[in-house]
Amino acid sequence: MAMSGLLLPSAAITALMTAGFSIIRSQPLVQAAMRGILPATIGLSIAMGVQMAQPVLARARQEGAVRVGAHILILAGAALLLAVGNVSPVPVLLLAGVAAILLLAMLPIKSGPGEK
Repeated sequence: MAMSGLLLPSAAITALMTAGFSIIRSQPLVQAAMRGILPATIGLSIAMGVQMAQPVLARARQEGAVRVGAHILILAGAALLLAVGNVSPVPVLLLAGVAAILLLAMLPIKSGPGEK
């Protein structure tokens, strides 16, 4: 019952919104709004990705130039796969995660000041 109470209202609202959108999607104003939403969504996604990458790259910079290069190589490879290939983001993220685990586990971490 708790799961039904959690899922049913959101599922019903989603179904109603989808049905409502299918009715109005051919309207010129709606089509213009959708054309404006796409670039905004892409821009927000890029901004969020940059914000998420900054602390990771800052940590890698502390660990040494080799690890910074590895992070950038993994990011560039994932971006290239998404841009060039007709690949779903899910396998790209999984491959990038596996590559990060394997590559970064093998690379040395530079000791900072006061560390052994």
